[in-house]
Amino acid sequence: NAWRGVERRLVYRACSRDLSTWSDPVLVMAPDEADDEQVVREGGQHAQFYNMSVFRAGEHFLGLVTRFRFAGSFGTKEKGRSRHDGPIDVQLAISRDGRAWSRCEDRSSIIPNGPYPYDVGCILGVANGPVVVNDEWWLYYTAITGTHGAPLTGKHITIALAMWRVDGFVSLDAGEAEGIVETVPLALSGRRLTVNADIAGTLRVAVMDAAGRPLAGYGCNDCFVLTGDSVRHAVRWNVHDRLPDQAQEKLVFRMVKTRLYSFSVGI
Repeated sequence: NAWRGVERRLVYRACSRDLSTWSDPVLVMAPDEADDEQVVREGGQHAQFYNMSVFRAGEHFLGLVTRFRFAGSFGTKEKGRSRHDGPIDVQLAISRDGRAWSRCEDRSSIIPNGPYPYDVGCILGVANGPVVVNDEWWLYYTAITGTHGAPLTGKHITIALAMWRVDGFVSLDAGEAEGIVETVPLALSGRRLTVNADIAGTLRVAVMDAAGRPLAGYGCNDCFVLTGDSVRHAVRWNVHDRLPDQAQEKLVFRMVKTRLYSFSVGI
């Protein structure tokens, strides 16, 4: 479809309860000016979105959108090759409702092309969601040695595997200087707090009420220091090993030389 003056591939959303009757498609993901500027800097003409796999992760939807860095068209279609050329990689998108989506500001690729030859040309399809293996997410995808318009003869198409720690797509990072992350007020369904983080330095957690007032016994100085690399650090305080029984509460993470991937609350 035409988008910002150019015919290109876009991502639409349609819903069905019986896989027979569908709602009208609604546009949910389209390249913007930043996408096109990045592709032009890399030697292409503009960006297109080939498809997007979506899965639920906690309270959000995560999308794996295949970005086609369109480099141009051949004058005539040849047997065994597409007229449209350019590489395809994968970006991460996030949504709360499956309708409004956002991506990382720098538009970095979550599965880039290369450095190995099996996917240096295209990543044309991604599984609907990851397979959880121990403490890792395994994600299978279609890997192609040539770009979209390269001749089919000589292309090698395989199934490849990308792996991350659980919840490991992105992290909030702190270096030598202390970093502070404060959540919005949360209605937590459990009382035991665990943190997924790679802590080369230190990490402490404080708890405040919804108005931002510190709760007695739950300050950062009351928290046992966390260190090391684990997907499930147990957070404890001097006289508490569980979160307080509050209608809503804020969490404050103070960290040095740490990559914070996620936190979770259990019973």
